Amino acid sequence: MYGLIRKLLGNENNRVCGLTDAGLRRENNEDCFSILADRNIFIVADGMGGHNAGEVASAEAIKALDSYFTSELVELMRNDQTKIKEHMETAFLEVNKNIFAMSKENPDYAGMGCALIMAFIDGNRLHTCHVGDVRCYICNHSGILQLTNDHSEVGELVRAGKMMAEEARRSEYKNILTQAVGASTTISPEYQSYNLTEKDRIILCSDGLWDMLSDEEIQEVIREKRKSPEACKELIACANAAGGIDNITVVVIEK
Repeated sequence: MYGLIRKLLGNENNRVCGLTDAGLRRENNEDCFSILADRNIFIVADGMGGHNAGEVASAEAIKALDSYFTSELVELMRNDQTKIKEHMETAFLEVNKNIFAMSKENPDYAGMGCALIMAFIDGNRLHTCHVGDVRCYICNHSGILQLTNDHSEVGELVRAGKMMAEEARRSEYKNILTQAVGASTTISPEYQSYNLTEKDRIILCSDGLWDMLSDEEIQEVIREKRKSPEACKELIACANAAGGIDNITVVVIEK
């Protein structure tokens, strides 16, 4: 299911839910998300580009990943981290090639692209692959962990020890990406894996959420709202209350 509309999407027991919202400053929502619960795959895309091309890029990226990761392929990947990593990275490279080609073939799509993250849960192991500044967090009783690295100019400076994380949050250059799906002929997707415990909750989100709320504020909402639909609604509401300057998308997954 593709979350292009302003509503909650989730599975029947409310253990997984997603919500997307245009925010308060943007007329159009170029974010997109997908919950492929039958395959334990969850995706968030944050589009960029003029004339609604960002919306096209994010939707096309998600559709391509849905098509690539068939039920048969997912079964072949299970319990094999090498195969999982290989297929996730290959899928991202294919998506990048297709979106880049679309941007060159149609003048209306020139310069389009998206930040993209995919999460796959295999037993007690979480696998992520992403490009751009969409994030994956792990929340539990110990705190909140940002599993992914932002592929942005300030993100690179923070990792190099040349800028503090709080400085990066305030920087006027924080939204300048160092790579995005469809923006060039080559990308370097980042793969991560994490051993999940029973109480872990996974958050996938666009920068419209984490740019408005600190990690501690996100964690507080997750602690207070035990059901995923309630957590999604409250996170979106808090991001809008803090300014809502961008499209906001969040997917919350209970282990």
